[in-house]
Parts: sequence; structure tokens; C-alpha cells
Amino acid sequence: MLRRVWRINEGRGSSSRVFLLSLIAVVLSCILAVPPVFANTASFLGLTSRASAMGGALTALADDYTATYYNPACLAWSVGNGRWLQAGISAIYTSRSFEARENSGRAMQEDNDIKGLACGLTMDLNRLGGLKDWSFGLAAYVPTQGILDIDIPESARTYFFPIYNDVGKAMNLYAGVARRIGERVSLGVGANVLLRLLDTDTHIVLFVDANELLGNPDLIQSLIDQMEISLADAATVKATANRELVLNAGLHAGIAVEVFDWLKLGLSFRDKLGADSSGYQYLYIKPVDEQGNVVEDLADRLPVIQVAVSHYSFFNPREYTLGVGVTQGRLKMGLDLSYAQWSGYRGPHQERPPELFKDTWNPRIGIEYALTERIFVRAGYVWRPSPVPAQTGETNYLDADTQIFCSGFAYRVGRGSIDAHVQYHRMEEESVHKNGGLPEVEYGGSLWNAGLTYMVRY
Repeated sequence: MLRRVWRINEGRGSSSRVFLLSLIAVVLSCILAVPPVFANTASFLGLTSRASAMGGALTALADDYTATYYNPACLAWSVGNGRWLQAGISAIYTSRSFEARENSGRAMQEDNDIKGLACGLTMDLNRLGGLKDWSFGLAAYVPTQGILDIDIPESARTYFFPIYNDVGKAMNLYAGVARRIGERVSLGVGANVLLRLLDTDTHIVLFVDANELLGNPDLIQSLIDQMEISLADAATVKATANRELVLNAGLHAGIAVEVFDWLKLGLSFRDKLGADSSGYQYLYIKPVDEQGNVVEDLADRLPVIQVAVSHYSFFNPREYTLGVGVTQGRLKMGLDLSYAQWSGYRGPHQERPPELFKDTWNPRIGIEYALTERIFVRAGYVWRPSPVPAQTGETNYLDADTQIFCSGFAYRVGRGSIDAHVQYHRMEEESVHKNGGLPEVEYGGSLWNAGLTYMVRY
């Protein structure tokens, strides 16, 4: 499935080459057991409580710096009519639970909390720079701790052994500009910039039982069949990685039309975005005796394997969204329908999955109702169908259809407002039946997302 390029030190015996190539195949197969798939931070968590409470159905209704993500054309409606600047900050907390288990007894469980800050602003460029009918918006998401982080254990013997998938350690910047064309039409363009630390060179040291290595020629094949890394009960694995800051960017664009005073339409495009890195994976074999000491004579005869590795740790599909916004008195309602091209997905090492992911249609609905001039209540619903095909083969892309239920409120006083939201993500329980006698897998999970936003307008 993968094309690999490796280099072996010259002058070594053919048996040691077979031995080491077998080991690296085992390591890579374990790493690829559960490749990660993630959505964009703004789509997954939201940048303000209003956006989260309304399920992100803002392609036609965004009126603040969230337009930099949902539809940059809406930046033109966030300022003007006496308003020239708005700014805000959000605190986000998410509790996530996920569990996968197979009928052989192996299991993986994650209970990772998510904490982050989002902030942004919009400005009328006519007021600041004399650019009539132009608006500017900027937003940022900054993690305050490791998010969606999976630690790689020193000794790995389980089937579930994902690579680093800590996308939440990424910092996202969203920027955009919009220009009004007449009174009812605006165009916008922007970019999503992803900054994150990614692994480049990885060093894996396998401490091997020397007696097992010399006395059991069938050991390697049995380990491959069992999909284990360690060579014996006493053996361990240690891994370290060099990390570098990587920047990737994707294009956003949109159009917004006020058809009537009560009806707005929005159309947006978001290009695909991936965080990719390349480097080398170095594999060192260290045979040890019964006391755990490295047998230097044997170790010196084993070369270091150097494998070129290029991988994605983040992927967001190209997406087209049509939004409708309706305003009737105190009620605002947004309805979005997105088409996401997940068929372009490539795995962590840029390989094509055995079966291509499915393109999906993703509906969102959001409602905002003004109880008084100061108090607003909100609700939303999102249906996120999984793009992952049935996992009947050797791969385990663990994903399922998800429903997202949203609610929130806002209290406005003077130029400012305090908003709050709560979301519940419910992933459908899945049971995967495998072909060829492979272990069956069951998995499922849920997520709670809550936050506060303070917004001020001038």
C-alpha cells in the first residue's frame, strides 16, 4: 500500500537485512493501525459562543469575526451603520470520551480534555484607511494545553497504536477582507493559516533479548503475524522525535446577498488544508543480555535503518457551503448545507486508503431569538455523516455518524455582550465485522463542549 525508500549500511549480511526490514515493517504497520481524521478547529469547536450555540449555521448570518471562517463576504455586514470596530475573546472547554475494543480483548480509551482561547476583531477599512466599502477581519485559536493528544507508550503491544494526532496543539489564524458591491451584495476572500509542531526525524530504539534473537530464526515472522513490536517479554521500545514548527495555509472565499430585508443568502468555498511534514525514521536494534546490558558485539553488527517518512497529521477537505438566513421580527434562523470532498483524503503517510472516503453532505441549522433587547437565546443542530467506508479489511479508520445538539444565550449591556454555549456531540456506536478472520472492533464516544465569549462593539 505504501511506497517506501530506505537505505541500509553497506557491507552487512543478508540475514540482518531481512531481520531489520521485517522489524521496520512491523513498526510501520502498528503505527498505521488507527490513522487520524480531524475537522478544522473552527468547525469542531467554534470560535465564539454564538457560532457554537447555532451549530455553525452562519454562512449567511455571520456578523462578527467568525465570518473569516464561515463566509468572508459577511465581514461587510459586521461593521458599518455607525459601527467601525468589534472585538472579542472566548474561553473553550471540551470533555471528550472515546473507546474502541476488539473481540480479542485489546482496547483503547481516551478521555482527553480540551482547553483553548479564541479571539478576533473586525474593522471598517473606510474609517481606518479610507478604503470605502472594504472590511477586514482576523481571528485566532490558541490552545492552552495539549488537545486531542495521544501519548505513545514506551512499550507498545496493542493493536491500537496511533501516530501523534495532537491537532489541538495547532494554532489557527483566520483572516479575510470583504468589499460591498452596491447595498445588498458583498464579496470576500481570506485564508486559514495553520501553525503547529510536527514530528520530523523520529528515533526508535528496540531493546531485543539477545538469546531470543540468536536462538529462534522463526521469531520475526511470528511477530509480524501477531502485529507486535517487542521481540520478547523482556524487550522494550523507546521512541523520541524532533519537532519543528510547520505553516500551512488554505484559501477561503465567499459571496453574500441580501435578497430582501428578511432574507440573506451566502455561498462559501474553503480549500482543503493539510499539515504535512517530512523527515527520517531511524531504527536502532540493541540486543540485551539477561541483566539488561547491551551486547555491544552483536549490536555493532546490526545496521541502523533509515526510512524516509512523509506524513499528514491533519486533513480538512475542500468544502462548498450554501447558507440561507431568515429574519422575522425577533427570530433569526440559519440553514447551511455543506458538500465536503472527503474522497481526496490521504492517510498519515499520504497513501490512498484501500477504499476511498465518501464525499458527504452536512446540514446545519441554527436559531436565535431575542427575548428582550438585551437577552438572546440560541439553539442548533448538526448532522455530521461519517466519510469513512466500512472497515472490513486490515485498516481501522475509527469514525461514525455524529449528531451535535447546541444551545446558548447572550446578555448585552452597553457596547458589550456576554455569551455562553453548550454542545453535546453523540457518536453512533459502531460494530465492525472484518473479513479473513481479523478481529472485530466496536467503538463509540461522546463530547461535551462549553464556553464563554465577551464581545465589544464600537
